[in-house]
Amino acid sequence: MGFTGHYIFGRSDRPLREAPIFAQLANQTGRHVDIHDLWPRPGGWQTLQVFGLDFRQQEVAALATWTGAPACVAWIMDSDLAVVDGAAPGGPEAESVCWDGVISMWTAAADEEGDPSVLAQLEESLPRTVTGALAWARRAGYGDTTEPAIENVMRSEQGGDDIFFDLLDALGFPEAVEPPTTAA
Repeated sequence: MGFTGHYIFGRSDRPLREAPIFAQLANQTGRHVDIHDLWPRPGGWQTLQVFGLDFRQQEVAALATWTGAPACVAWIMDSDLAVVDGAAPGGPEAESVCWDGVISMWTAAADEEGDPSVLAQLEESLPRTVTGALAWARRAGYGDTTEPAIENVMRSEQGGDDIFFDLLDALGFPEAVEPPTTAA
């Protein structure tokens, strides 16, 4: 069994975990929320691994508004499926969402036991998902790549979590760097 949870990606001078949306969701649901900081990327880009929250379009839009920068969330199911929602600040929530789609599931959909209609739906939505991912990255000052390059990442037969991080790299975001260790 692989990873199931959310990866949340955004840019801020403050830790993303301090965004009010996390406390609001935890209070609404009464659930314990487990948040882990992953390696940061230069320029203030941060990734959180989150368990115990349903983080969707309106929440990622709230995060983008709080940070003043584009943000996205990848919901990963058993490392196989990645559903991504991206938002950028600067408008009503419904208008600020500029990227949503399934970025991986090709292996499961094409599997002998998989439903061929799922693969057909993925094929149909892929151009919109690729275009949306590039538009979202360009709002962040990145995305200087081609649609075929992004499509190749989305079609790879890796796990959804790996595809998500490869997609961020392919969109031109700085690579994650190991933070310096502090002496105990």
